[in-house]
Amino acid sequence: MEKIMRQAIMRKSDTDKEYIALIKTYEYLKTNDYVERCNLATIFKKLYMMPDRHSFNPLRVSIDFGVSERSLLRYRKKFIAILTYYYSKLSENEKENTPTA
Repeated sequence: MEKIMRQAIMRKSDTDKEYIALIKTYEYLKTNDYVERCNLATIFKKLYMMPDRHSFNPLRVSIDFGVSERSLLRYRKKFIAILTYYYSKLSENEKENTPTA
């Protein structure tokens, strides 16, 4: 799933469901950061939305963000769950809007 996320950011197509779900995930995390006083949107952006971060080394990344490897793993799982939710919603909407023969 993370590979799909990184590929979607490279394509940057407004019609690409993966890209739209990625942007919606980032927007959700920014709102959540404001409410919960955390920094997950920044971590998400640096992990998935910046091309120079596409070579992934968990230890190096956790040191860069100042979090433990365990916390980073938990955050990554959360990011994937949120993205999967938005992707499934987009797929449902697409099915509803598709005309039937």
